[in-house]
Amino acid sequence: MFKITLALLFLGLLLCAGSVISGTDSELRQQRQQQIDIIEQISQQMLPNPAWLETAAWRSFLAELRSEAMLSLPLEQFVRHFNRRADALPFTHFHLLPRKPSGKVEAASSSAAQPLAAEPELTFTQPAAGVGVLRVARFDLDPQLVSAQLAEIHQQNLSALIIDLRGNTGGSFPSVVALSRYLRSESLNAGYFLTRRWFMQHGDYPDQAQRQNIAALQTLDLQAFADMLQRDGALQLELPAHNDPVFNGKLLILTDGDTGSAAEPFVYLLQQQGVTIVGEVTDGAMLSGDRVPVDDDLLLFLPVADYVAPDGTRLDLVGVQPDVAVPGEQALATALQLLARD
Repeated sequence: MFKITLALLFLGLLLCAGSVISGTDSELRQQRQQQIDIIEQISQQMLPNPAWLETAAWRSFLAELRSEAMLSLPLEQFVRHFNRRADALPFTHFHLLPRKPSGKVEAASSSAAQPLAAEPELTFTQPAAGVGVLRVARFDLDPQLVSAQLAEIHQQNLSALIIDLRGNTGGSFPSVVALSRYLRSESLNAGYFLTRRWFMQHGDYPDQAQRQNIAALQTLDLQAFADMLQRDGALQLELPAHNDPVFNGKLLILTDGDTGSAAEPFVYLLQQQGVTIVGEVTDGAMLSGDRVPVDDDLLLFLPVADYVAPDGTRLDLVGVQPDVAVPGEQALATALQLLARD
C-alpha cells in the first residue's frame, strides 16, 4: 500500500511538472509568434521596396520563422537562427538585436557593431618613399577629425596614396564626404536614396529623367538626411564643389569581401572616375538602415531606404568588382607592385 501511494504521488508530481513545462512552452511560443507578427508588420510598413515582400525567399523566411522549431527557441538561439536565415533574403541590413535588461542593445549581436579588435579607425603609414597608405577601418568617424588627418597627410607631398578599405563594413556618410572632398574638388553626385514612399508613388526604381528631378540634400548631416527622407521619400546625395586642397597624385583603393555599406558607393564612384580598385569584390550590402523596437527584448535593424548610384546601378547584393582581382590579404602588396611599375 505504501509503495502504491508513493507511485501515485510520483505520478502526480510528474503530471504537475508536465503541466508547468507545457505552460512555459506555450507562453514562449506565444511570445515568439507575437514578435514575428510585429516584425512582419514593421517590414510591411518600412521596407523600401514592396516587391521584396512578394518574393519566394521572403515567404519562405516567414514560414520558417513560424515553424514549431523556431517558435520554441530561447531568445539567444532565436536571434541567431533569425539572422542566419535572413542572409538568404533579397536584401541586406535585416537582423535582430537583443536588448539587455537595461534596454541597451547587445553590441555583439549587430553587424553594425564596433569591431572586436581595438584597431584605430584611421591610421596612416608610408611603406615607400612618396607612397602613403591611409587605412580606414570604419566610416563612423568625426568628419572634422578626418579632415584634420588629411591636412597632415597633404603636407607629405605624396606622389601616390593607397586607401585601404579592407574590412570596412561602413558607417555613416559624413566621414565618407570628408574623405571624398580630399580626393575631388568638383561637385559630385553620390547617388540616390529611395524609401517606401518613393516606391508607393512610382512603383519602380527611377529612370534617368526621374533621377534628375530628385532633389539634393542641402545640409550634409545625418539629421537632415533622415528628415528629408521622411518628408520627400527620396533624395540625392550631392557633394558640392570646393576650393580646399585635394590630392592630385596616383590613387588606389584596396577592398575585400567585408568592404560594405557606406564604403561601397565611395569605391564605385571613384572607380567610375578611373581610380584603380585592388582586391576582392565588395560585400554588396548597400542600403540605409535603422533600428526599430519590436518589444522589451528585441530591436529589428532593417533597411529603410534603398540606394542607386548616379547611373542607376544598385550595389546591394551585387558589390563592386575590383579592377585587379587578388585575395584581400595580397591587395596591399599588389598595389605597391603596381605603383613600382609606373
